[in-house]
Amino acid sequence: MEKVNRQSAPTEPDDDYTLTEHCADCGRETEQKVEVSIVSTSDEQQTNPENRKFARVPCRTATCLSCGTVTERLRR
Repeated sequence: MEKVNRQSAPTEPDDDYTLTEHCADCGRETEQKVEVSIVSTSDEQQTNPENRKFARVPCRTATCLSCGTVTERLRR
């Protein structure tokens, strides 16, 4: 798991994309805003254009709604 600390103000819960998960910074279960995106895993200048579509993986981003800590996890 790759942890990314970004200084941001806590946000409000949003639609159905919130889950209760453990926050390492808060040390307890908190509401987390969860998003999934597709990210590139290679340098596009060095990758053959025909293969670029295969050089992507899902990335799960969870943002603690109490402290604002962002945790990103790539699936490889």
